[in-house]
Amino acid sequence: FFQAEDGIRDKLVTGVQTCALPIYAANGVRLVSGDAAATIDVGERRVTTISGRAFGFDKLVIATGSRPLAPPVPGVGLAGVLAFRTIADLEAMCAASARGGRAVVVGGGLLGLEAANGLLASGMGVTVLHLMPTLMERQLDEAAGLVLQRMLQSRGLETLTRAHLEEIIGDERVRAVRLADGRTIDADLVVLAIGVRPNIDLARAAGLDVNRGIVVDDAMLTSDAAIHAVGECVEHRGRTFGLVGPLWDQARACAAALCGLEAAPYVAPTPFTSLKITGVHVFSAGVLGARDDADEERSEEHTLNSSH
Repeated sequence: FFQAEDGIRDKLVTGVQTCALPIYAANGVRLVSGDAAATIDVGERRVTTISGRAFGFDKLVIATGSRPLAPPVPGVGLAGVLAFRTIADLEAMCAASARGGRAVVVGGGLLGLEAANGLLASGMGVTVLHLMPTLMERQLDEAAGLVLQRMLQSRGLETLTRAHLEEIIGDERVRAVRLADGRTIDADLVVLAIGVRPNIDLARAAGLDVNRGIVVDDAMLTSDAAIHAVGECVEHRGRTFGLVGPLWDQARACAAALCGLEAAPYVAPTPFTSLKITGVHVFSAGVLGARDDADEERSEEHTLNSSH
């Protein structure tokens, strides 16, 4: 995306749309955009939007997604400080990379490293700040994380682990970041990639069961028999979701339940991730260890290789 020409970039943006707008009307779906749901009245079976419009329902699906986390430090509201989440974020990052300069990416997980690589390939000097001792610690053990760090640094990507962000410095626009140990790093752009939080406020206000996400069963049904939920806003068997893969299966299970069809219950897949950086091939499957004494450990595989 970062290195694509404008025409190709437009095609990439179009490619992430699940369906073209005319398809909704052709299938009897009324699309209401630019007017978010404000409240759910469970007793009256009614959703009210911010503008005051009300829509009754027999069945309801909540798909409110998630929002990016931001560190609680001064300066996160400065110009030039972005999340890596939306098309608008990508376009702003592309514009920044065209001007050159230095970028700081906060977060050395999957998304942060891919963002950092894109900015590096576009000509920016890039530093990755990661709070944990090794990169991608959710997917890779310590040895694999260190190998990955060496490979990235050999490509010119500076990575600082155990790096605690203390402050983002600037007046109206970012110009540097300060770490807890006193180090200051110049920055024309700061990208935040430290995770997401499920959007559960609407469901919580409606009285539905929530924990980290909206609690759902194997048919994606919430604590109310008329309301389902899917996507990054849900919590299924104690697990929340930040990647798109599992969401398609959630949607299929939910659609089957809504249509009264017999379908296999939703089973969350074994977690796996693949780092998309040319020349650095990383694949991780499974979990690194048991969550507690009652949890059965599952195997994991780490494959790292380089074209060098």
